[in-house]
This record gives sequence, C-alpha cells and structure tokens, in this order.
Amino acid sequence: CEPGLVWEIDLDSCNLAGDFSSMDHNAFACELSGLRLSNNNLRGPIGQGFTVYRKLSWIDLQGNYLSGTLPRGIGKMSSLWLLFLSGNSLEGTVPPDICGNNTQLFSLALDHNKFSGRLDLSACTKLSYFVAKANNFSEVFHAGNAALPGLRAVFLEENGLHRPLPFDIFINYLPNLEQLALHKNRLTGTLPVMSMYSLKIVVLADNYFVGPVPESWAIMARPGLLVAVEFNYLSCCGTNPLSPEKLLMANGTLRIDDVYDGVDYSAPLLPPSLELSDELEPVLAHPRQSYKAKGMRCPKLKLAGQQEGPLSTLDWYMDPSYYMFVKCECEKGLQLVNLT
Repeated sequence: CEPGLVWEIDLDSCNLAGDFSSMDHNAFACELSGLRLSNNNLRGPIGQGFTVYRKLSWIDLQGNYLSGTLPRGIGKMSSLWLLFLSGNSLEGTVPPDICGNNTQLFSLALDHNKFSGRLDLSACTKLSYFVAKANNFSEVFHAGNAALPGLRAVFLEENGLHRPLPFDIFINYLPNLEQLALHKNRLTGTLPVMSMYSLKIVVLADNYFVGPVPESWAIMARPGLLVAVEFNYLSCCGTNPLSPEKLLMANGTLRIDDVYDGVDYSAPLLPPSLELSDELEPVLAHPRQSYKAKGMRCPKLKLAGQQEGPLSTLDWYMDPSYYMFVKCECEKGLQLVNLT
C-alpha cells in the first residue's frame, strides 16, 4: 500500500456515469477517508474490491443505480462510521459481518433498495441511526438479539417484517431508543411492554397487532410524543383473537369484527393516565375497521384528570374501534350502528 495525496472525494450530483465496479480502489486504498458519489448515474455492483480501504470513515453512494449484493468483508473496514446506500437497486441479504468485530459504524442507511431476508445487527454495538425503509426484510428484531444500547433511531417501514416483536424489545434490546418506525409491515402478536421515557416517536401503524395497548405504555403519556398504532386489529375489549397465522393468511381482508370471538365489557377502554377528550377530529375509514362511511368524528386522547388544552392533548393515533366508538359522532345524514 502506497500513501497517496487524495484524502476525500466529493462528487455529489456531477452527472457521473459508468460501472462503479470498474473504479480502481487500490489507487486510494491507503489514505482516502471520505467518498461521496451520491446522486449520479453509477451502475453495476459495488464489487469485492471495495473493501480494500484502510482509513475510509464515510461512504455516500445513495441515489445511483447500483445493483447486486453487498460485498462480504465490508465490516472489516474498521474505521467506517457512516455508510449511506439509499436509493439504489441493491439486493440479497445483508452480510452478517456488516458491522464487523471492531466497527465504529454509527449511521447506516439502506432504504429504498431490494434487500431481503433476515437482518442481523447484533454486532452493531456503536450504531445510532439505522434506516432501511422500503426493502423486503423479513425479520430484524428477534429473541436472542444482543442489546444495542447506542441505537437511537430505527426506520424499517414498508418491509416484509412478519413476526411478533419480542415482548421485551424496549427493555433488553433497544433501551435508549428515541424514534421507531415500523409501519406498513406484517407484524403480528401483541404490542411489547414499554419501559422507557426516552421515546419521542413510535409508529406501528398498518400491521396486524391484536389485543389491548399494554398498561405500561402509560409511561409515554405526555404531549409532544407521537404514538401511531392505527390500522391494526388492536382492541381494548376483544376476546380470543385469531392466531397470527390466520391473520397473515387473510392478508388484510378481515375486518376487526372477524378477528375476535367476543367482547369483555368490563375491560378498561384505555391504558392508565389516558382518557377520551371532548375535542373531536375526523377519522379515516379503513377496510379493516367495522365502519365504512366517511364523516365520522372521534375524540382525541388526553391525559386523564387534566383540563382540555394543548398541555393535556396527546398525539396518539388509534382506531376508534379500539375504544368501541365511545364519544364518536357522525355528520348529518349518517347514523352510527354496530358499536362493537
């Protein structure tokens, strides 16, 4: 390896075109610390030769037409702390050594590609920001995962995630998480236990969750926190829901009425510290719900026992069928029926 005079290459949006794998990486392997070739017209695979860099700390190749799989050994680039590959056509599974043994990887962006399969982040102990929206991952968080105490933000919406979340995901795996987006997947089971006050955004909408919101979620009941759990099969009072297998097999065609075999009218409508506000807002009709007509207005959620207003109103989004349409109203000419 011969020392070079080039430490960084920054050619963002320069109309570069050609096969990326034809780039001579050995010419810059010793000293290059940063490589930005984003928003160009580069094509082809990244190539195995890409892993020769010794001091490369940040890579930005997003917004190109790169294809193929990630090269194995990319985790051996121990100085790498930022890797942006968003908006390409990369595919296959992500190598299990993506973070390597001595990685400093802090920020990883794989969104809008064609990655698939199970993703293992167990070795990514320094990872803080992870975005992999719009891929085909089937599983990321599962029992047996190592804790990722550094992870602050996870964006995995619009994938194929289809297993229950570990019930202690917020306790043992992601203890310092601040933002979590897992909407538009096929996640099943009940919502996990909540144990943290650090969360600022939790978006689990448009999945296949069943059952009530756990009482432990009351820890997040404060203005300014976004909680979105609408377009699921959650219910305060439904009994004996269908199995995850049957829900997935139905592929979203079931209405919530078909998911439970009865109603427990003695169950609480909402978790502790929450109550229905007198302020109503329009709600969207959704195929999974037991109502179809537009024009329904339902209450926002607020902190229990406090006066109406911005200091008590919560940014929680929940299907009105969850609390059996209590306090909901219809616009003129419509009638609310089938309350359960």
